[in-house]
Amino acid sequence: MLNAVRSFALQSYLSYRGLFLWLTPVSYTSNILLRPVLAVMMFGFLAQYALDEETARAYAVGLAGYSVGRIIAGGVMQSLYRDAAFGTLAAVYASPVNRATLYFSRCILHVPNAALVALSVLGSAALFLGLGFEQVDWGGLIAAFAVMTFSTMLFSLFVATLILLSGTGWANWIIILDGLLLSLTGVIIPTAELPAVLFELGQILPVTHGLDGLRVAFAGGSGYWPDLAREAALGIGYGVVGLLLFRIAEVQAKRRGVLARVG
Repeated sequence: MLNAVRSFALQSYLSYRGLFLWLTPVSYTSNILLRPVLAVMMFGFLAQYALDEETARAYAVGLAGYSVGRIIAGGVMQSLYRDAAFGTLAAVYASPVNRATLYFSRCILHVPNAALVALSVLGSAALFLGLGFEQVDWGGLIAAFAVMTFSTMLFSLFVATLILLSGTGWANWIIILDGLLLSLTGVIIPTAELPAVLFELGQILPVTHGLDGLRVAFAGGSGYWPDLAREAALGIGYGVVGLLLFRIAEVQAKRRGVLARVG
């Protein structure tokens, strides 16, 4: 058991250091701090002046959930993609390493990034938009961020595996996912206002249900657990399917004699 934990921790560390290319001072600061803060200022000030202050604060809470999903998705997807692009996937396929350990280790050390982004967004919203925390259910708020981080990590691994299977570049996928998270999860547009097809699509995206729970907790309510349970179940589902697809990608690569197929 101890060896398994040690192996998981080592793989998590090495994959994070070797495959996460936003780990330079400029890239890390811009993605963790500047980008989410500028998003709060842009959408928050727009809502404040075009609509009202309450809408601006609602946007800020939504952007906190979205920013967590975005930083996790970008980090995790590029890490698994670069496993193939850098040629390290060849060594993985030739090794006896436990595939589940390898697969899930690609996302763990992105958790602190999500926490820092959440703090950046909420802190800037308090500073620029007067977002208050008097009524917050802190247990629910922390649980909501934790569950959204969990579900987004597993969803991102699932999407990264689709990238391996399709042979496309990860940058195109993150642009698409970025738009979906921003427009269909209730960050800016309430999900109930979406057309039926888009509403149903939003229900199977990470962040959607977690954001509903986050807003309840932020308002001081206690009825956030059903939403967080749905968010967690969605993440588990993507984790199971993603691991299965990862194994399929390995079988296909060995059958073709091509260990990596990326654009």
